[in-house]
Amino acid sequence: MANAPNQTFQQSCPHCDATLELPHQAAGKRSLCPSCDQEFVAQLTTSGDTDRQPRAPQQNDEQHLQKVSIETIFGDTQTLFAVGRRKLFLPGFVIGGLLVLLVVVPLIGLNQYAQTNANGAITITLVLSPLFLLVIAYVLSVGLYLSDRLCNVDFNLPVVETSSWLSDSFKPRWKLVIRTAVTVLLLFLLNGVGLLVTALTISVASNSTLISTTLLLYGFGFLISVLIPVFLAMSFWPLLPLCLTDRPLRRNVHPAITIAFFDPFNSFLIAVATTCLIGIGVAMVGMGLMVTLPLTVLLLVVAVRRSTGQSIAVLDQ
Repeated sequence: MANAPNQTFQQSCPHCDATLELPHQAAGKRSLCPSCDQEFVAQLTTSGDTDRQPRAPQQNDEQHLQKVSIETIFGDTQTLFAVGRRKLFLPGFVIGGLLVLLVVVPLIGLNQYAQTNANGAITITLVLSPLFLLVIAYVLSVGLYLSDRLCNVDFNLPVVETSSWLSDSFKPRWKLVIRTAVTVLLLFLLNGVGLLVTALTISVASNSTLISTTLLLYGFGFLISVLIPVFLAMSFWPLLPLCLTDRPLRRNVHPAITIAFFDPFNSFLIAVATTCLIGIGVAMVGMGLMVTLPLTVLLLVVAVRRSTGQSIAVLDQ
């Protein structure tokens, strides 16, 4: 029997878990959560599913993994970037500039100061590190939100005003900021272990009296300094996009590794691409990050969506 026009169903918002009451006509269509102002696809549960909540489309990562070519991931990122470049880069320039002013410029200054007062520079860096982490987390959280929203935008609907899009983009989403900050800190600490091993290896090599041993240790230290960052980027690149889910962070590690090693070749190329993009941005005295950082985050979000079978509205219509 057809549903009456006034019939409704309940669904939890996949972004903020708010319980919403929606009309049956909204099933399968994009809806806007009044609590968090984020878009989602309304999913009408059948009678056999009434006892369980609909699964959030961003959290079906481990059970629906798909083999996707790296050409598809890069191509979809390029197409999405071309279609939504204004929505991505207008906010991206602002947050990129914020990152340069509050993180890159002070670090350059501290590097110069370290040449005359190393201990003082280290002390100032440690004191300012919480600020640096907060700024980086905020910038990445805005990039993640923008990329995720761009993937959900239906360009057949009326265009959102630029001013409204910008104001909504910069609004701090503290849960996402905190998840991103913890993720960045975790990756930094893991990379620090590799740097510590490299430093110890070089220290031992410099004290060795045998040339062959010295060369061997220097070579080992060089390999460690290159391989550990690449391995970490290859293994944990899905962690940042998974910050968009509402799971506790500790429950994101296993899905991230599962997604990464479901297709190791793709993960390796994604790690290389993101490393190159960030490296280019930093090499341009940080100013390049205003362009390369939004593109990098978009690539990671698209890669997770395609790998987990999630839809990208403008590409899948």
